[in-house]
Amino acid sequence: MKPAKTIFSLLLCSAMLISFIGCSINTASINSHGNSSKGRNNTTTTITDGTTSISTTVPDDTDVTSKIIDNLLNEAADALEITFAPGDSDSYLTSDLTLPSTALNNCKVSWSSGNSSVISDDGAVTRPEGEGETIDLTATLSLGSSSVTKVFSLFVPPAVPDDITPPVIIAPDEITVSVGDTVSYRAGLTVTDDLDPAPTVEIDTSEVNLNDAGEYIVIYKATDSAGNTSEKQVKLTVISLEDAAKIATRDQLVKEVIEEIITDDMTTAQKGKAIYEWVYNNIRWAGALCERGLVDAGYVAFTRKSGDCYIYYAASKLLLDYCGIPNVDIERDSEEHHYWLLVDLGTGWYHFDASPKMAKQPYKAFMKTDQELTDYANSRLDGRTDYFKFDESLFVDYPRQTEPFTE
Repeated sequence: MKPAKTIFSLLLCSAMLISFIGCSINTASINSHGNSSKGRNNTTTTITDGTTSISTTVPDDTDVTSKIIDNLLNEAADALEITFAPGDSDSYLTSDLTLPSTALNNCKVSWSSGNSSVISDDGAVTRPEGEGETIDLTATLSLGSSSVTKVFSLFVPPAVPDDITPPVIIAPDEITVSVGDTVSYRAGLTVTDDLDPAPTVEIDTSEVNLNDAGEYIVIYKATDSAGNTSEKQVKLTVISLEDAAKIATRDQLVKEVIEEIITDDMTTAQKGKAIYEWVYNNIRWAGALCERGLVDAGYVAFTRKSGDCYIYYAASKLLLDYCGIPNVDIERDSEEHHYWLLVDLGTGWYHFDASPKMAKQPYKAFMKTDQELTDYANSRLDGRTDYFKFDESLFVDYPRQTEPFTE
């Protein structure tokens, strides 16, 4: 290997300085790699870079080689750095390191890790479980028989578990606007993920026509950094200006009923009972009077206060919703429809049906269990044992209580 220019320059300067001082005796021959051989009477120093040679004599108590090599090692140690992968640093190391085996001034470099299970001696990185660790990685630089060390303190963060959980989308189940209105599709929208702090969200409104009354589907899709995706479909109802007027009237009447029957000191159970009694006692049975849907049925329920089971269902639902009481629509599994609700007043899900039953066999279905409804249906004088029959598979997320409700 061709002698290093830096070594030659330092040795040359030192030899010239020693020669100038004019000291003597004991023979040593030193080349640009820092090797020496001693004789008995004098020290002769020879430095060569292949084209120039200089000889001089030094005192036998001067260790020229050691001082020069120490300077070379320290210079190399100061210049030695670790190259990190993009995004990594000494305070956040996740990728394997490529550790140099040589440094400045032809110094050899060997490496030793303080914890080889996290960072191996050859730079392989294994992220620890649980908590991150700071590891001391020591570089030993050697030149001839001399050496120095340099320590790099590196933090390796904990291992990230496999991400198999999709983001969670929370958005309104329904959006209602009038013809010609604009929609803020992100209103009420939150997306969370167990590992990704900022999942991406796409909102597909390609099927929506805000200038034409009707029902449309808006699709929300969230994707986390691991590629897990989730979707939620939201019903968007575009109503006519006539329906918008009905809703305004309906909502005002709902508010007035709530102000009449609900007080701030009531428990949730007491509020639910008050709503049930108002609907049961203030709406009269009159058969089907309007189209299905909370716009028309809700308007009829609070303006005409009469109708079939759907009107009782609509009135109950609107009042419960106003009070923030959880409720779920339920429908008879039969060709002859019947509508009621599942309601949770704080002690679990029960059946809530404020519509009247047979005049000769009155029955109030307030917060009833499945078994209580079955017992009533089996006792009906008209033989309608399927009166409260419903598809239980649709309500697995709403487990009904089996013990009778207590107020």
